[in-house]
Amino acid sequence: MAPNSIIVNGRAIDLSPFAVQKRQLQADPKAWIETHDLLAEIKRNAREPIPQAVLDHLSDRLEGKARKRQGRGRLTAGRKLKNRLIAASFERRESWLIWRESKGGLKGWPPIQNADWWQGPPSERAARMVKRRLGLNLGWERVRNIAYEARKASRNP
Repeated sequence: MAPNSIIVNGRAIDLSPFAVQKRQLQADPKAWIETHDLLAEIKRNAREPIPQAVLDHLSDRLEGKARKRQGRGRLTAGRKLKNRLIAASFERRESWLIWRESKGGLKGWPPIQNADWWQGPPSERAARMVKRRLGLNLGWERVRNIAYEARKASRNP
């Protein structure tokens, strides 16, 4: 066990300076450490020596050799939870819109007839409603795709 570590739930957690960054770079030398995390750690430990792995990462960044990976990144627990929320909201709104369409049409209340989220078929409207309600920085097509992916996954376990 390292000198600056504590035991939480039977696991030793290293509290030494730059421990997280050092562990990330040892696991994957091409890993990207977010600038705000790196800057906070340097400020917090200004009088401590910086580990060689972190120094190598810094020099690669300053020389332009290190690049941040492109794409959405890994599917984290937060992203999984957000996707489930999107899917549940979409399913509820889509089923209501389909029911409403079968009963009397989707013409709508006059003040909302021209709203951008009240245009198109039920699935498109549901996706636009979810996007607006949850304040998502996604297109309505992506919202619909997330919901359809969740629907497909629930049918094929």
